[in-house]
Amino acid sequence: MLFKSSTVFRLAIRTSLALTSCSLLCGAIQLPGDCQQYTTLATPSGHKYKIIATGQETRADGKFIMLKYLSETADKQVDALSNEVDDIWDLLRLDAERSGATTALVFAYCGTNLEKPVKVFTLKKANGTWSCAAAPNLGTGSPAKVAYRQAYQFFLAGKTEQALELYNRSIGLDPSYAQAYVDRAGVLVTLGKFKESIADSTNALKLNPSSALAYCNRGIAYSKLNRPVNAVQDFNQALKLNPRFPLVFEKRAEALVQLGRYEHAATDLSFAIKMQSKPKAQLFALRSTILRKLADLDQRKAAELEALAVSKPNAVH
Repeated sequence: MLFKSSTVFRLAIRTSLALTSCSLLCGAIQLPGDCQQYTTLATPSGHKYKIIATGQETRADGKFIMLKYLSETADKQVDALSNEVDDIWDLLRLDAERSGATTALVFAYCGTNLEKPVKVFTLKKANGTWSCAAAPNLGTGSPAKVAYRQAYQFFLAGKTEQALELYNRSIGLDPSYAQAYVDRAGVLVTLGKFKESIADSTNALKLNPSSALAYCNRGIAYSKLNRPVNAVQDFNQALKLNPRFPLVFEKRAEALVQLGRYEHAATDLSFAIKMQSKPKAQLFALRSTILRKLADLDQRKAAELEALAVSKPNAVH
């Protein structure tokens, strides 16, 4: 699933929602640190959009999440724009859910005019359901998207078998739905079906080569199959695509331990811990275990050198 950290930056654009310095908890949408450049967002459907900024804010009436994007459609009517927003919402909804937001604002800009959006879509969550008054069909999507969203909810609830059935249905309805392959790969890892997970991640990368999560999922599966070299290669690729992905640092550390590269593993765990506001206790425990292992190796090496010096004094330099 999608377990990444998104950078939020400031732009001089007048809106009712101020950009903040906090990060989106899920980070499905990744932004660069340089606010002078757009970032390209590839959605599960394969379309690409230029994202201007993201942010979130807590108000008296709840938490808001915001995204600004540059529309490329020639038709500025609500129906045309809502198709784009529906596409983007596939990912933004994940950030909204994980950040605990109850309102999501999507600002659509056109051309070079970044002073005023051509349309603002307001999505509100009530009784567990998101809706948009300006575009009632927003968030419903195709049958493949509906199955995908249902699968994700089952996965969050820990119902992996039901989630797998719905991901199967989503892919059956739309075999080009890259994100469905990515998420199903994560479910298959949870179910211990590592070879099948690798196949799904590989298919996802054929459809969307810029998916850091697909590389991450495949790396985890390789590690579970005791193929740490392949795992590290995939984790490296994931970090090239998203340098601030704590789960990748965590899982690469585990693969590096398999390879006996304890110093690098400890460094990766330190990065993973630093990137999370509430790091898991097992990360500290694993890092402590690795550091003790390093200390034992240092003592053993010192003892070996001392023994060598006694037996062969001229062999030690």
